[in-house]
Amino acid sequence: MNVVGVESMTGRFELTGLTGVGVFGAVYKAWDNCCGTVVAVKRLSGRGRRGRHGGGGDEPYSLVHTGVRDLAREAMSLYACRGKRGVAHLRPNGAYAEVSGSCDSFLVMDYAGGFNLKDLMKRRRKEPGGGRPFSENEVRRIMRRLLVGVNAIVEAGLLHRDIRPENVVVDDGTEDLKQKPTAAATTGKKKAQSKKRKMKYTICDLGMSVPAVDSPGYSPDGVLTSIYNAPEILLGSRQYDSRVDTWGLGCIMAELLDGPGEPLFDGETNLAIMGSVLRVIGAEGVKSWPGLKRLADEPQALVRGFRDSSRLREKFPGAREARVARRPALSQAGFDVLSGLLEGNPEKRLTAIAALHMPWFEGSGGLRRVIGSCAGTSF
Repeated sequence: MNVVGVESMTGRFELTGLTGVGVFGAVYKAWDNCCGTVVAVKRLSGRGRRGRHGGGGDEPYSLVHTGVRDLAREAMSLYACRGKRGVAHLRPNGAYAEVSGSCDSFLVMDYAGGFNLKDLMKRRRKEPGGGRPFSENEVRRIMRRLLVGVNAIVEAGLLHRDIRPENVVVDDGTEDLKQKPTAAATTGKKKAQSKKRKMKYTICDLGMSVPAVDSPGYSPDGVLTSIYNAPEILLGSRQYDSRVDTWGLGCIMAELLDGPGEPLFDGETNLAIMGSVLRVIGAEGVKSWPGLKRLADEPQALVRGFRDSSRLREKFPGAREARVARRPALSQAGFDVLSGLLEGNPEKRLTAIAALHMPWFEGSGGLRRVIGSCAGTSF
């Protein structure tokens, strides 16, 4: 994989609209004059500051500082995931670095959609009648795709470390990627004649990804404070594996299943978020984790101060309880997946491939093909 000088972009790509602002860069919809197709261009810049919970902000320059090293790291991670389903794809020679002093650099990727999963949740909440929650079948389809994506990242030998709704791109199938977009088409309503198909969900933004190693000792400095972080990260452990990403998927699943579509946890600091986690899932799982004893006194004391029992089923009740509470019901098979992803003990938490083998996904379209493509993967 080569990093190309940014001057090579001149005349080739036409930026047609801003589609999103993330932790490490702004993403644009663009037209590739060479290949005659729509692409996504991510601009990494040193201008701006990080937003709350790792979010970006409202303008394109609310970013953390990045440089050629950050560009190369994300590009290498995308390259490692090439050809895999459910993960963003880097275009050939898709890394461009500015070496003249501006610190701007660019990644050119296959276009995977014009909005993210968080945007979709917000749209659903604004629908007439107080908003329409995602049905269990819809959540199953989304989670299946995201689990396939996380498993692809695992197979590439990586940890994503920033799984959240904003980092899931949604393609609603209404855009023609071979039709050069105009400003009106980018900012206005999509063309009515575009053929609609099933939505596709793609995991993106590998700016915080790191190689998975057998004896991890990851620095906590590389992980942003986030309400989607796993307990082991929130408590300050440097020893973790790919199950930090399946925890993030559990948070997304809970957010999709929740009627108002609100995040399951909140807080401004790691320990505050951890307290929010323990109030929902209980402390039993975390207390049974051997790694807890190796942490500092403060996080250990925090965990010991919470009750063991979980309240997760109260928040996502079965059919009988849901009728009484007038809330959406979650089947036992669905709850088994949710609770398995939100297991406080990382050693007992579901991996992506193990979750795909759960009964909840039996009979969902193409599952045998997905599991077949993961043959030989340990879970």
